[in-house]
Amino acid sequence: MENLKDKVSLILVVLAYLLFNLRYAPGRGVDTLTATALQLLSTAPFAAGCTIFTVAILQRVSESRPPWDRVVRIFCTYGILIGFIYALYEHASRGQGI
Repeated sequence: MENLKDKVSLILVVLAYLLFNLRYAPGRGVDTLTATALQLLSTAPFAAGCTIFTVAILQRVSESRPPWDRVVRIFCTYGILIGFIYALYEHASRGQGI
């Protein structure tokens, strides 16, 4: 990470990852924290697996391992996508439709 722009960008990606995996329960803070923690624990392995696969491909193509901040960005991107898809699935399974 070279400059302030990269640091701010990384922080925003991590915050977006947390926001997309937030499971808000109105008026119940403990339930929100519990549901969010369960969401993160259930989706993080999938995001980690996709990240490992992507980093392996990038490493093979470029013959060097990507820097750690790029790996974190890849993980958060997969986490955002998986969290969003899982939220749509939860919403549809409650019978509320999409």
